[in-house]
Amino acid sequence: MLKKKSESIIENINHIELSIKECGREKCSPIKHIFSYAKKWHVLHYIMAGKGTFVLNGKTYRLKRGHMFYIPPGFEAEYYPDPKDPWEYSWVGFSGLSASDYLKASGLSLNYPIFYDEEMVLGEHFLRLVEAYNHFGVLNIRSLGYLYVILSYMIEICSQKQNIAISIQESHVMQAIEFISYNYQFDISVKDIANSLNLTPNYLANLFKSQLGMSTKQFLTRYRMEKACELLEDESMPIKEVAKQVGYDNQLHFSNEFKKIMKLSPTTYRKKLKGEVVNG
Repeated sequence: MLKKKSESIIENINHIELSIKECGREKCSPIKHIFSYAKKWHVLHYIMAGKGTFVLNGKTYRLKRGHMFYIPPGFEAEYYPDPKDPWEYSWVGFSGLSASDYLKASGLSLNYPIFYDEEMVLGEHFLRLVEAYNHFGVLNIRSLGYLYVILSYMIEICSQKQNIAISIQESHVMQAIEFISYNYQFDISVKDIANSLNLTPNYLANLFKSQLGMSTKQFLTRYRMEKACELLEDESMPIKEVAKQVGYDNQLHFSNEFKKIMKLSPTTYRKKLKGEVVNG
């Protein structure tokens, strides 16, 4: 079984939309019986092989290869393998401002916590998510990328089956985030983001506020600071260059914005990454 390693600066960088809390893979013995305690995040288990039983909220589900079962935050669950054909599964636990919305769009809920991947497409993505964790030793952005692929596929399948469409407002926010991901390193403004969607800045800010709990400008700043944290791992890169790489020509402005988000200056953050003791 894979367990989350001890906390570090890198692991504690919270991504806004989704943030992975745990992941792993296990081939269970026939007698392994798990009573899962209530967690603060969502958990998905994907059955790679074998069979087993899942119990949630008083309901029992008999599952097999290709099934996925969902444990919502705050709920205990029970699950165990078939004694003659014990299951092997991968799992991922995650939270984030958009986690509930993505799961809802994929059709998963407390009342219907089962997803069936008839074509067995998701198995490879779960394996790569876990392998990325094994390789880097932390739940980084590569693992997060595989989680996005998994959720995207689930939403697509659910949409095909139930004709569920993402709302126009959600679509605008997702397109804005995509624009930011491609252009954050340039001197873009909120107006530029809104113009790319033919929307007014105020309207787009209201959409971000209602769906993500922050304005477009706040999201852009946090996104840039997360990228800056990754760049600061490279000790050979001057902080002035880090600032430019995330869209700031003025190093002082960058440092001030970084400290607002991370509660540390870029220099202090880099020292903590190296394990140096820092006062204040």
